Amino acid sequence: MPATHAAVTRAVRHTTDLVPGLRVGSVVDIGGGTGAATWAVAQAFPDLTTATVADGSTDALATGRRIARHGPPRA
Repeated sequence: MPATHAAVTRAVRHTTDLVPGLRVGSVVDIGGGTGAATWAVAQAFPDLTTATVADGSTDALATGRRIARHGPPRA
C-alpha cells in the first residue's frame, strides 16, 4: 500500500505540474484494493467529492473501509 500511494502521489504531482489549476471532483479506482491510489488523489485534490474503489477482493475492500473510518493517511 505505501508503494502504491507513493507512485500515485508522484504521478499526480507530475500531472498537476503539466496542468496547473487542475481540479478533480471524482475518481474511480478499478482494482483499487484498499484504496491507496484513491487516498493519494484525495490528498492532492481537496475538492474531491466522490471516490469509488472497485476490487474483486472483498477482504481488501473491507480493509480499505476500516482505514477510511480513521481518515486519510498522512503524507
